[in-house]
Amino acid sequence: MFATYIVASDRNGSIYTGSSDDLARRVWEHKSKVQRGHTAKYDIAKLVWFEWHETREAAFTRERRIKEWPRVWRLELIEKANPGWTDLYDALLVPDGVEAKDWIPASAGMSGSEVAVSLERTGPVITTLALTDFRSYASARLDVGPGPVVLHGPNGAGKTNVLEALSLFTPGKGLRGASAPEMGRREPGEAAGRAWAVALTLETPDGEVRLGTGVQSPGSARRIVRIDGETAQSGRFLDFLRPVWATPEQDRLFSDARAERLKFFDRLVFAADPGHATSVAVYEKALRERLRLLTDAVETGAAADALWLDALEQRLAESGARAVMARVAALSSLQA
Repeated sequence: MFATYIVASDRNGSIYTGSSDDLARRVWEHKSKVQRGHTAKYDIAKLVWFEWHETREAAFTRERRIKEWPRVWRLELIEKANPGWTDLYDALLVPDGVEAKDWIPASAGMSGSEVAVSLERTGPVITTLALTDFRSYASARLDVGPGPVVLHGPNGAGKTNVLEALSLFTPGKGLRGASAPEMGRREPGEAAGRAWAVALTLETPDGEVRLGTGVQSPGSARRIVRIDGETAQSGRFLDFLRPVWATPEQDRLFSDARAERLKFFDRLVFAADPGHATSVAVYEKALRERLRLLTDAVETGAAADALWLDALEQRLAESGARAVMARVAALSSLQA
């Protein structure tokens, strides 16, 4: 029998997804640290979820798909099948060997006596930031590690450009609110900004992740997002990184328009609830479409499409309610 499995660490809540044709031996290798690297470093050895498959291909496909999920989905998969995060390893073994028992059911997991486990979640760590033709940088690489990082230098040295590059790994236009063509480096005499790229490497509890964004041609307004080399939507960045920033330009935040305060607060909410970004985007898109529909009706003198208007208002109500609930939850956490 072939299996897809998840092992976890009691030390810091890290999890690892894998597949094997000998699950018992494979987990034993994790526990004895025969498998070097990420799982040994973080003591990821407790079997918390598994399921059986008839073929190696099916097990590997399931492993690959689970690895593509956001971390929260993987946690929900474990919680549903094994709420106590009990170590299921012993159930695989006969007393004197490492052969899987014939009676193990082909289920999505096995339950046992619940064990109280304190799982301290650890966030991702940026290890490398690379800039190519971005703002004032023709080429730059910054290698960092855990802990605070201070950038210092004279005015115009490019400190804010580095921070702006980091702010692009979230939905939106970054801390300056600039368009993609504005971010490309320009030599004297060049009319448009060059094609540019920003990339970073994250060390996460689930392994190394590479994030990148940029434009492929000079002056292009279409910013491309890639995660581990695969094209993705910018909202996927929130699965790995949720930056929040405060800049000197925001010193008027509480005296300027309400919209600016709400935009800043929403970024705080994104950090706690990545799905909030989707709710806000859906709401704003539906609001623009509704306004355009009503404006066209006034200009043409024809009645607005009632069915389409109802659909937009339904979408506004649903996404707006989700956004409000997320904001209230975040505000309650801040006030606690």
